[in-house]
Amino acid sequence: MASILYVSKPLSPPWNDSGKNLVRDLAEASPRHGIEVFAGPGFEPASARVRIRKRMGPSAYAPGLAQKASVFGALLLLPSRISLLHFFFAPNLATSRMAGVALRIHRRPSVQTVSSSPARYEGVASLCFGDRVVALSEHNRRRLTDAGVRNVVKIHPGIDLSQPLENPEGAARWREKLGAAGRRVLLYAGDYEFSQGARIAMDAFRRVRETFPEVMLVYAVRSKTPAAGPVEARIKSDATLWGLGPHVRFLNEVDDIRGLLTLSDLSIMPVERLYAKMDVPLVLLEHMAMGRPVVVSDSQPLVETIQGGRGGIAVKHGDVARLGVVIADLLRDDGAREELGQSARRLVEEEFDIRRAADAYANLYDELLRARGGGRSP
Repeated sequence: MASILYVSKPLSPPWNDSGKNLVRDLAEASPRHGIEVFAGPGFEPASARVRIRKRMGPSAYAPGLAQKASVFGALLLLPSRISLLHFFFAPNLATSRMAGVALRIHRRPSVQTVSSSPARYEGVASLCFGDRVVALSEHNRRRLTDAGVRNVVKIHPGIDLSQPLENPEGAARWREKLGAAGRRVLLYAGDYEFSQGARIAMDAFRRVRETFPEVMLVYAVRSKTPAAGPVEARIKSDATLWGLGPHVRFLNEVDDIRGLLTLSDLSIMPVERLYAKMDVPLVLLEHMAMGRPVVVSDSQPLVETIQGGRGGIAVKHGDVARLGVVIADLLRDDGAREELGQSARRLVEEEFDIRRAADAYANLYDELLRARGGGRSP
């Protein structure tokens, strides 16, 4: 059995980072390869195929210099059992140099998963080093190819559907904590600083309440950079100015996102880009798998999440009036919302099951190992 080393942020709770969650679930779902991972405190593999290559400290949104150095040291001392390296990082100079040194020393085949569309595509080809580069969306695959990156393939991400996703007990706790009894809950789990989505969500919510007042808006947004603070403060100020303060809740780090998703009737993500978020946001996939529809902007690659309207509704970016109407109509019409939610569930089962993604990666590993004379794992 070939061993694959996943090079990523250390896997550890809280599981509020799509990048960590995808790596964890791909490792656990590996159909025929052994997977080795970097792990932080609190992570123990559930699958016998997964082993911890090195224990490290807790992971942050942006890994620090000490953590990067520790990973680099582990790559330099790579054991012979490792047949292939799989990197999960956005294209950046530091990671490219680190990977380049390790691959020159050990001469192993490599895969590089680009989880999020780059802010700029100029020069990105020089930062993509894998024998195969994996984009998580068709949009990003085309853009990377057009930018001169070779050997780009698309593999959609997925979520683990083998265990129940809904958390009724967590939903009850959130209902009490948020004061949401008897109200519909609208969830925004986008960003503050990289798009206009948080501002547009508030503008649309203002309109929704004009025709559907029994609704609450919850921001479940992790501040990733110092720029998030002023944006959040401005949105809070607008909510107070418009008399919406009692109907909006602002959360940052959420330790039970599935309980919050279970409580929420509808997710919205009216963003124009997904920079610093996964091309296909896992939080939307999880809500869709619970039978909840989503409302998104018609921007790329975000619309790939709903696959032509099967999992939700796309609204022209910036059309706040239309966004408000769509949200209010779905909240008001239980039948339409539930029908679209069931369609969303079927879409996730067909296109975004982690086992489907893990099989695609396994085939990719076998292809590269055969090309390097490594044979095929049993």
